[in-house]
Amino acid sequence: MEESDTVNGFVIALVISFVIAGGFVLAGDSHSVESEESAFVANDSSVGTDSGFVDFQEVAFENGIRYEPQIMEMRQGVYVVDFDNDGDEDVLLMGGKNPVLYKNTGSGFAEHREFPLRLAQTAHFLDYNNDGWRDLIIAPVGDRPAFYVNENGTFERKDVGIAKATWRPMTINSADFNADGCLDVFIGQYGSGERAYQQPISEIRNNPDLRPDPEGGNENILLFGNCSVFSQVTEEAGLTGERWTLASAAVDLTGDGHIDIYVGNDFGSDYLYINRGNGTFHEHRMPRYTDRNAMSVRTIDMNGDGSLEIFITNIWIPAQATSTTGGSVYETLHAAFPYGNNYIVMNESGGFEDKAEEYGIEDGGWGWTATVADYNNDGHLDIVHGTIGSIPVEPFPKVYRTMQVWKGTEVGWTKLNGSEMGFYTENTRGMARIDYNMDGRLDIITAPSKFLYRGDTDRELYYRLYENQNTANQALQFFVRNPDGISRNANVVIQTDTQTIHRVVNSRGDFVTQDSRLVHVGMGGQSVEKVTIVWPDGENTTYTSLETGNRYILLPDEAIHVATLR
Repeated sequence: MEESDTVNGFVIALVISFVIAGGFVLAGDSHSVESEESAFVANDSSVGTDSGFVDFQEVAFENGIRYEPQIMEMRQGVYVVDFDNDGDEDVLLMGGKNPVLYKNTGSGFAEHREFPLRLAQTAHFLDYNNDGWRDLIIAPVGDRPAFYVNENGTFERKDVGIAKATWRPMTINSADFNADGCLDVFIGQYGSGERAYQQPISEIRNNPDLRPDPEGGNENILLFGNCSVFSQVTEEAGLTGERWTLASAAVDLTGDGHIDIYVGNDFGSDYLYINRGNGTFHEHRMPRYTDRNAMSVRTIDMNGDGSLEIFITNIWIPAQATSTTGGSVYETLHAAFPYGNNYIVMNESGGFEDKAEEYGIEDGGWGWTATVADYNNDGHLDIVHGTIGSIPVEPFPKVYRTMQVWKGTEVGWTKLNGSEMGFYTENTRGMARIDYNMDGRLDIITAPSKFLYRGDTDRELYYRLYENQNTANQALQFFVRNPDGISRNANVVIQTDTQTIHRVVNSRGDFVTQDSRLVHVGMGGQSVEKVTIVWPDGENTTYTSLETGNRYILLPDEAIHVATLR
């Protein structure tokens, strides 16, 4: 499936743009100077077993997290942050009675603050005033977002000029979209209508070129900040129309230094808003293969070629499945094209290609929030995403009713059975990675939903902390920070003795989630030679004294050692 996406002079490049003195990568290049074509090849998608991967053990209660979801659907969220600047990561949980912030004590978690917002839907941490402390926005259903300023680790509610009410906010991301030195905010909203399409799903399936615009959606919101207050600029910036948005990403996908916005929609195609660099965006409708009920969007260099790829979770069901409630399975799921996840890469002409089927990572059941990270520290990125444990179709094998897992390899990914790794059979919504005990092994926090719960019914339903039981802890970890807040969308180049690794530091918001902003690099027997940070203003800093097995905070003029990974 290939489409050229050169639109009105814009070339979709999916490029990580680096400017490094003496460097690995030249500005605007899509590959490092020593890079070759990706060695990844198509991988069989059959489910395997691999005792050399990772087992997880659920340990929430014994580590101080006891948070129960409410029946309200799609509010179960996980937001990872180091709110007190002590170098370990804390977590905000939402979807229970009220949002609760848990502080990492070093030996577990302790409830730190409850926010009395019963209709809270989603949240996001950002340093809006560039003082080095991450502030908090909580967007509710049918009211103005609540904003809490972080004063040296203490949150105080403050009016920062956000006047417009949110109705069904699902995803928030922040970036300096207009390049004025202050963070701006994008809020993606879900629809309020009973049905997205007036046409029967069968009609849409039989006429794929029809591609009707879904109805009953809500307007997404764009706020520009000046480090003191926010102003709504949605329409004048070019973000028009009503969407059924669940997920988003804020990252430079065109390689021009301006932060773009990728919007994943449950109904209808996804959209890419290309930043023109003057405070406005060009609206680009993504190819037809993104019209698959997007639930999560992750942007990262997944295959090591120096360019950003886009991984999107969607709905996948077996072709032979039938509805257990009668009628069409497509009408039952309200999904016209349940063909699975997208893995969008850049082709040689600068357009998009979806290679999920080729790499065997499309069949993920009813996908929800995803993480892409190195869970076994072998130097390859793995994929883990939530799913619905109960779905009214048969046959629907058990492997698709629990966490979906693909182990990264030198040539692609191998699908594994999440139920054999300690994951429960649940309807998981939000999820995030976190190394909560600083042992060099990434753990996972999940937010299960009571909606249509048909999982492990002998187990009480609470939020989960899955501790990584892997024995390999050889990793390098660091936060990229600056007291002036310019670390947002900084580019990172890690040079080892065998390869060059590229990462982007961005706000990492997703569907009812904010993933960890800790840069975690599984070393897989490699040794680190140097790390270079390319800041948004074009300046760069190279660190040559970082050692595997340690966590750092990287500032423009120094590397602060946080801890030795135990």
